Amino acid sequence: MHGYKACLETERTALLEIKSFFISSVSDNKILPSWVGEDDGMPSDCCDDWEGVKCNATTRRVMQLSLNYTKRLNYYDGTSASLLNMSLFHPFKELQRLDLPGNGFTGFCENRAYDSFGSLKQLKTLNLGFNYFNDSILPYLNTLTSLTTLNLRYNSIEGSRTKQGLANLRYLQVLDLSGNRNITSGSLTRLGLSLTNLKELDLGSCGITTLQAHVGLADLPNLKALDLHSCGITTIQGICNLKNLLELDLSSNNFEGHLPQCLNNLTHLKVLDISYNQLSGNFPSVLTNLTSLEYLDLSFIDFQGTFLINSLANHSKLEVLVLSSGNDMLQVKTENWLPTYPLKVLQLSHCHLNVNSSFLLHQHHLKFLDLSHNQLVGNFPTWLLQNNTGLEVLILWNNSFSGILPRLPNAKYDKLRHLDISTNNFSGKLPENLGIVFQKLIYLDVSKNNFEGNIPYSISEMKELITLDLSRNNFSGELPRSIFSSCLSLETLDLSNNNFYGQLFPNFMNLTHLSSLRLNNNHFSGKMTDGLLSSTLLDVLDVSNNKLSSDIPHWIGNFSGLRVLLMSKNYLQGSIPVQLGNLESLEFIDISENGLSGSMVSLSNLSSVKHIYLHNNAINGLIPIALLRSSTLLTLDLRDNKFFGRIPHQINELSNLHFLLLRGNYLQGRIPNQLCQLRKLGELHGGLDQPVGVEFVTKYRYEFFIGLNLDDMAGLDLSSNEFSGEIPREIGHLQRIRALNLSNNLLSGAIPESFSNLKMIESLDLSRNKLSGRIPPQLTELNFLSNFNVSYNNLSGPIPDKEQFATFDDSSYKGNSALCGSMIKRKCSSALAPPATPTGGGEDEGDSVIDMVALRWSFGASYASVILGLFAALWINSYWRRLWFYFIDRCIDTCYYWLFKYVFHR
Repeated sequence: MHGYKACLETERTALLEIKSFFISSVSDNKILPSWVGEDDGMPSDCCDDWEGVKCNATTRRVMQLSLNYTKRLNYYDGTSASLLNMSLFHPFKELQRLDLPGNGFTGFCENRAYDSFGSLKQLKTLNLGFNYFNDSILPYLNTLTSLTTLNLRYNSIEGSRTKQGLANLRYLQVLDLSGNRNITSGSLTRLGLSLTNLKELDLGSCGITTLQAHVGLADLPNLKALDLHSCGITTIQGICNLKNLLELDLSSNNFEGHLPQCLNNLTHLKVLDISYNQLSGNFPSVLTNLTSLEYLDLSFIDFQGTFLINSLANHSKLEVLVLSSGNDMLQVKTENWLPTYPLKVLQLSHCHLNVNSSFLLHQHHLKFLDLSHNQLVGNFPTWLLQNNTGLEVLILWNNSFSGILPRLPNAKYDKLRHLDISTNNFSGKLPENLGIVFQKLIYLDVSKNNFEGNIPYSISEMKELITLDLSRNNFSGELPRSIFSSCLSLETLDLSNNNFYGQLFPNFMNLTHLSSLRLNNNHFSGKMTDGLLSSTLLDVLDVSNNKLSSDIPHWIGNFSGLRVLLMSKNYLQGSIPVQLGNLESLEFIDISENGLSGSMVSLSNLSSVKHIYLHNNAINGLIPIALLRSSTLLTLDLRDNKFFGRIPHQINELSNLHFLLLRGNYLQGRIPNQLCQLRKLGELHGGLDQPVGVEFVTKYRYEFFIGLNLDDMAGLDLSSNEFSGEIPREIGHLQRIRALNLSNNLLSGAIPESFSNLKMIESLDLSRNKLSGRIPPQLTELNFLSNFNVSYNNLSGPIPDKEQFATFDDSSYKGNSALCGSMIKRKCSSALAPPATPTGGGEDEGDSVIDMVALRWSFGASYASVILGLFAALWINSYWRRLWFYFIDRCIDTCYYWLFKYVFHR
């Protein structure tokens, strides 16, 4: 039978009402597009053709209804939260499974809610996860007595506002309450979990911190699986009575010290995960008694000392063993350990293994092997592949393997999908048959070794390869055609830090899935051709530190999804193409240290850009106002260019700018007070996986801060320009700034006492200006100051010698003839004795600082007054006027006589 008549009319109508309910709550007609009726002109069978609907083959009644994330278009904006009308599901008499996760529901409509739930007599599985339900729904759920599986994960359940909880659900076997952070140890008892048939309980990521014997888990005699990961639990005594437990997840909690001996009671335990805890001391002996274990995860725990792995010799059922040290202080001894039980997964990373891997000679069933971060030596263990033909993942990175990779056996290891031998001491060429033997690899990393020569042509056989990392070796030759035209699945390709040469982006490139391409630190040269245009999904492009010339190609503007563009340290010329303004997803651009010229207007409209590096070019013009009005820009580095004019004063008060670097330009005028609105100049935080670098003077040397160091760095560099006027005292409001460089300008006036508010500053350089007055003694409150330079100014008075200032030598003060103090071995007179360091905040208005600007103005006024007075006297009195001219004649005659007699000898 064809058409909607194949399903019951009442249920088809009810389904369309459900669709209307969802559409009305989010105003989106595209929800459930396959649910169509007669009014839509294309009626169809709701049992066979409608998504998320499954019916009984005989009765044609709906048995399963899956409405997962149906309101996903609006779920994350917080506008789609609504009440769930359970009466909509009343017609479905045979409904056994109902999935409603991720729809933003906050509760149930009170009208007939009890009746609606009561009518769902056959409902066995209910999934309400990832909504906003609270304790108010528990009484309704308690009426669904036929339930065997209930999923309430990531809601707002507390358990503190209910009397019965879920006590009536006596047939419940699976209960998921994970992600409800407000469920605590106290409220756990009120949830009514004395459910004798319960077999699986997930309380992961809840707010439970202790599990004593009396806490709500004691009456679960049939519980087989218990998940308590990421709860912050410190004690677990209450678990020891669950003697029938088969699976226990205690990972990512706050256990300290040792595991309790009462875990010996769990004799049937098959799965135990206690990874990511703060356990310490020797390896727990209690684990050696749990001989039923099949899965044991002990990764990232602070065990110490020596662990003899043969203490697990009696674990004959063990298939998965994961062990790694969280503090790098555990040494695993494998001597005399020849496990005969069939391990499938073995991870022994950070275990200080310092022998070869022969202890695995008798393993033939491994699928996953991770021996990273050890000191394993010897050649590449090809016998591991021969013994374990089903191996899927092999990770050997960060060891001391060495030698040349031998020609691999002719057999194909089609099971191997992931191979990582990076950060070792392998040398020589890659085997010619590498791509033939490992045809099914999706991940290959041989970076940070000493491989050399060309890339073998056989890599073109790896049709499913997604990630290829050959970086930091000595490979050479031109870009291998075998990779760029045949490995069509490649998404990540890293050839950086090698000796490749030739032209970039040849026309035979056909990497349509490529998202990340790193070719930096090689010897590529010439013009970039357009072979990369087929990679429309490109996200990261790094060609920095090569020998590329000509212009930046205009076609780069076609990559609308490009997020990171790095082209620094090349020989690029010309102007910045306007097409770069089309990169609406661009967050990071570095085209510094080239020969670029012209303006940067094309970059001023990049709405998503966070970091702009243009330093060491010949770019000119005015600084675009739009950049300083951006709320997304974090770093603006325009150092050592030819920008002129003034710093725009139209600065966004909501700016997130953390670094403003303008050194070495031709900027003029006063430093605008609006610059001090950049309050985020000290709150730099990451968020971009691309390492960020900024150079600053700190601790008497240039430091180049890269990556995570920038989480604690921020600064303002306006040095080597032509700024004039006084330093705005408002700069003192940038309280979290780490570095401030105003050197090599024409700034005048006093050093603002408000600089004492820069509590986090490490470097302060005001050298080579025209500053006058005293060094404010309040600056001694800057406890982190490690670099201070005020040399070559007109400062006067005593030099502070307390706190950090006691560590600065005379190089910080030279070129100021009126300064005095022990630091420069120049005594101060009693009148200029160093004042006591202020203990309170604020500025001392009565301080007797010599104001050199006022002194010069008063001297000039006095000089002009004397001249004007002399002319006035001569104008009024004719007798004095005759005497004045007579005096001038005598002076002229005397000079004339002296010149002819002593100079011209006449």
